[in-house]
Amino acid sequence: MLKKIILSLFCLLPLACNSATVGITSDADYYMFYGSFNNTRTPFNIGINDITAGSPYQYHFNVAGIEMSDISNFVSGNTALLYLNLQRFRVPGTVVPGYQGPPTFSLLTSGVTFTLKIVALTDSFDNIQYASSPLDWYRNNLLNQPTVASVDFTEAGWKAIDVTSAFDQWKTGSLSNNGLGLIGTYSSITGTTAQIYSTETESAFSPYVNIIPEPNIFKYIVSALVVALIIRQFVK
Repeated sequence: MLKKIILSLFCLLPLACNSATVGITSDADYYMFYGSFNNTRTPFNIGINDITAGSPYQYHFNVAGIEMSDISNFVSGNTALLYLNLQRFRVPGTVVPGYQGPPTFSLLTSGVTFTLKIVALTDSFDNIQYASSPLDWYRNNLLNQPTVASVDFTEAGWKAIDVTSAFDQWKTGSLSNNGLGLIGTYSSITGTTAQIYSTETESAFSPYVNIIPEPNIFKYIVSALVVALIIRQFVK
């Protein structure tokens, strides 16, 4: 009985912070080799960076960008967490030299380790489709930008990714808010594409950003002391 009372009292502690959600206004992917831009695809695709001359997958990969127009809920000291939901991995079959038809592939929800790099874009992702050299745009605005976060996907489902450093730059004005760029940097199976639920899906699966304010430590300590005093009365 005492255990139940203690747990109930801790549940009554006022929250040190109340999170706020930042909606993602758009997401899109771009297939480097064919130059196809898609902002209505679900899921959107992220491939493994491959610009190595002579590689079987040279330029055959997707990059992606996400945009959020209103970041007013974020202030200095907050934490910004980007939530992405992986639907599946698209794993290619054996590459046959000289074969010109559509590649074979398998769709897996586990069995692959896929590393995703996230950067703060220095230009709107929309502009990759209009660039005179999309490859140069990609190098300058995505590939060679400092890493905001790096995360491994090993199975389908949600990942929370700390992108606070990007929000800090946008809020201080040291960098314009052009959104986030996403690129694959490693896969345990060569040529894999990560397929992530987009804003085109129902909200239960679509990406979003959660803003967590800096905790009010003083309020939490006072509340904890009050609970401790109440518990003490029960254990005398």
